[in-house]
Amino acid sequence: MNRSSLALFNGKVYLENRRTMVLGLSPGNPHYYKDDTLRSLCQLAESRADKVLLFIPDKILEHNYKAVGSKNPETSARVKSNRLRNKCKEVMQSIGCQAEKFTFISWTTQVQSNPYYDKAYQCIRELYLKNDQFRVEIQESTRAALTCMTNGRESGQQDSSNETFIDINEGVIYILKELAFLDALQHIYENCQEYVFVYHREWPILEKYFDGFYDGISRSSLGFLVFSQEGNING
Repeated sequence: MNRSSLALFNGKVYLENRRTMVLGLSPGNPHYYKDDTLRSLCQLAESRADKVLLFIPDKILEHNYKAVGSKNPETSARVKSNRLRNKCKEVMQSIGCQAEKFTFISWTTQVQSNPYYDKAYQCIRELYLKNDQFRVEIQESTRAALTCMTNGRESGQQDSSNETFIDINEGVIYILKELAFLDALQHIYENCQEYVFVYHREWPILEKYFDGFYDGISRSSLGFLVFSQEGNING
């Protein structure tokens, strides 16, 4: 990935300008259950932003559990998400975060029925169907994530045979909805015309999508920052 992407450049600029910060928190990822990790993230948000949105993709996580054959995807997604949400609240309270600055995003009440999100999802779904490279990269990313998810849940060992149980068509819905939400976020929440999205790893598809690589449409609302496990900001 070209490390001089517009999304990464905007991430640095928006951080310096104290734009709204969005913390992307993945339920089930051990990285986010470490006190040190959450403490570092919350301290970053507390010190560098005046408004913070915490994004735990609870409802759409059901697609991932369905894709790997969970018997009760709704319960699995809810339990994982609630556990992480409660962990976040504990850490925020322990370090004295200003509660009024932090808001947990509610997918069911704030996002899924929002017309801007619905339009963004329809557009990104159309792009997925029409653009071969975008579709292939989305599928590859989905397969990699779900293979790790399946291995971790079932045995903790690398086993390519687990891919037999992955429903890619179901799994890609998760990432498409996630990207659509980030695209529409500026219209859903106040003071988000420019915002910083903080994530724990590089995400080439995100950068390329917001840079307009797939469809020629540059989306400048998002600035992207990678926050490493050591607490460093990479860009």
